[in-house]
Amino acid sequence: MPLCAAVFDAYDCPHEIHELTSSTPVYDMVKPLEEKQKEILYYLAIRQWTPQRLAVMRGQTDRNIRKVYAKMIGDIQGKLFERLYQRYIQYWSLTTTQVAFVEWYINKHGKGVIRAEIPEEEKAIRRRLEHEQPIPKN
Repeated sequence: MPLCAAVFDAYDCPHEIHELTSSTPVYDMVKPLEEKQKEILYYLAIRQWTPQRLAVMRGQTDRNIRKVYAKMIGDIQGKLFERLYQRYIQYWSLTTTQVAFVEWYINKHGKGVIRAEIPEEEKAIRRRLEHEQPIPKN
């Protein structure tokens, strides 16, 4: 058995899905989900099952599975947006993917504003400050 399969199987429990991440914010968003939500998230997002397959296993309709999943993903996206938006509007360091997500969320939901491009002189000041070493205190 390949090593990654052994590691994956160690966490092969939908109710422990929050243990699959090393990101504290993601952990904090997934851990409080209800058990049925964790199960749906696990099988659709991690195991890549179809809603139809999961519906058969759970004895539900695939429409219900998709509805629960869409609501849960929307809630997680809202929490993620709230977490990233303050950093975004203050021009703090964000990955390109995080910036793209925030701007997509603003366009889709009409919350917040798209920030103006940071002026070049401000970028130069920030780069200089990032590379300066703090003066040690004696």
